[in-house]
Amino acid sequence: MAGAKSIVLDTQVGTVTLTVKKIMDEKNITVSQMSRISGLKFDVVSNYYYNKIHIYNAKILAKFCKTLNCEISDLITYIPYSED
Repeated sequence: MAGAKSIVLDTQVGTVTLTVKKIMDEKNITVSQMSRISGLKFDVVSNYYYNKIHIYNAKILAKFCKTLNCEISDLITYIPYSED
């Protein structure tokens, strides 16, 4: 294709992962309890708990922070890319 621009994605940036499960487990809070206390739907809490989310919702993360009495940095971790 003449004049077409190609997009190069940098696949060596690392990953962002949720650590919601770790915090909830440390505080002995189940998915059902978190759902009830926070007002979030069970499926939403479950998806964050099992790190099945790829686009993070700021309002939902704020509810987790408020309910778990933690900082956003407690819920999300950046893992740098490694060639190992």
